[in-house]
Amino acid sequence: MKYKAHTVGTVVLTAGIIHLNNKIGLEIKPLYLIVGAVFGGLLPDIDHPRSLLGSAIQPVSTIIKETIGHRTLTHSILFTVIISLFASIFNINIGIGIGLGMLSHIILDLLTPETNGVAFLYPFYKKKIKLLLIVLQKLPPQLNIKV
Repeated sequence: MKYKAHTVGTVVLTAGIIHLNNKIGLEIKPLYLIVGAVFGGLLPDIDHPRSLLGSAIQPVSTIIKETIGHRTLTHSILFTVIISLFASIFNINIGIGIGLGMLSHIILDLLTPETNGVAFLYPFYKKKIKLLLIVLQKLPPQLNIKV
């Protein structure tokens, strides 16, 4: 999935969180949340040299891709939690936003048919999983969708 789609997905999710926040009255600062979320929505692809952030940190992204692989560590729940907690030390709203953006990115990659899956449980479970494949396999055979 391209960075524009991840950005849109992240903004939609964050707008929903902001709307929910307005209903229940948490003390979330929307601007910080959105800034963190947009950055977090792009961050997992630092493991790909041709991604928006990956191209900015060459040769680090190439090293990550060649040693660990794409959609492994940087697309994991563990990495998301560590980065979000670290960012929260400096600003809780940005940290929450980064976490939301990263989770949005992981979910969108899990649902993208063109991917070979996401190792979101890395390093505990290194196999890449395709959520869309699992969903399609559960559909009724009458729909005649090829998996």
